[in-house]
Amino acid sequence: MNISEFILEHPVPEMNNTRVIAILKPWIDVGRVGTLTLAKLEKMLGAKEFSKFRKPGKYFDFTRNRPYTRQENGNKIFDIPNCVINHAKDIKKDIDYLFLHLMEPHNNSEEYCESIVDLLKTLKVKEYCRIGGFYDAVPHSRPLIVTGNLTEKQIQKTSGLVSKSTSEYQGPTSIVNLISQELEKINGVNVTSLMVHLPQYVQFEQDHLGTFRLSQAICKMFDLDYDLSDESKGQEQYKYIEQLIENNPNASKDIISKLEKQYDGKYDGDLDADITINDLPLMPDVEKFLREVGNRLDENSSEDK
Repeated sequence: MNISEFILEHPVPEMNNTRVIAILKPWIDVGRVGTLTLAKLEKMLGAKEFSKFRKPGKYFDFTRNRPYTRQENGNKIFDIPNCVINHAKDIKKDIDYLFLHLMEPHNNSEEYCESIVDLLKTLKVKEYCRIGGFYDAVPHSRPLIVTGNLTEKQIQKTSGLVSKSTSEYQGPTSIVNLISQELEKINGVNVTSLMVHLPQYVQFEQDHLGTFRLSQAICKMFDLDYDLSDESKGQEQYKYIEQLIENNPNASKDIISKLEKQYDGKYDGDLDADITINDLPLMPDVEKFLREVGNRLDENSSEDK
């Protein structure tokens, strides 16, 4: 059975109050916080593969995202990069979940987005929530901020965990944002998001503290049990960063102090405050990043006088 460009291996189950939780790789998944959170939710709810593109090569360049070969029970398995959707049902609450593993398309991007929107419309989804994380000028020594665009009821549920976000960013972005834009036009569909802000100079391959904060927020948002991530593992990671800064004369403690001051002045202990997001350059080395942030902070201080 096919729906638009998607192939379904099994008949579509009866779905009610269907929620979509989506991640986008690699753009908005730093520290793999979205991937790790989605994996924990799928495991908790017992998700199984539901659908994927029939011909993923129509959208993805396999010289940029390589196929992968692996051994399983003595057999060679050939995995082709694809946009995979997994399904789970919360029987007690009669709510269905679709976990959408999005990849940035390289070809036929508008059709890619249209196909996903068509599928979600056909399945009559009630909510489309994108989760993930990005780097920001925040210090590792303060609680990680999670921002989101939520419904009023969800704002109440996540009080103390999630701040309302507004973005003033103008510039290059992902074509996948077309999915949210089109779904917002459909009556009865809530388009929401949750993003955790990670220190730009802390670049773990797997950020467990960011994963914990994101998992905690989404489980409050959807009334799920949230024993999904070990906070202590993330705390150990960030303690390691503190040790590196203490032992590294090239890492400016003064810049960290300025980041802390900026953070404290913006949030003043109130993680429910509205936050304006301004994107920063991605992935510089620690010393260069701290120097650039220091220059920006000094410029801002001069303007305020």
